[in-house]
Amino acid sequence: KNIPLTKEEEEGITAEVEEVHDEEIFQRTLAAKLWTDNSFKRWIRKKLIEMVGS
Repeated sequence: KNIPLTKEEEEGITAEVEEVHDEEIFQRTLAAKLWTDNSFKRWIRKKLIEMVGS
């Protein structure tokens, strides 16, 4: 589904918190807790595959 973004969404979100998992850093806002780094999606997919495959 193609949803148009607002100007603020296109420019990005300023991260207020950094989460570190292994060597990857993920940034999110405290208010909305939105993950803004695509690396998180890869990390969570990897973890899900590990859990399902076990």
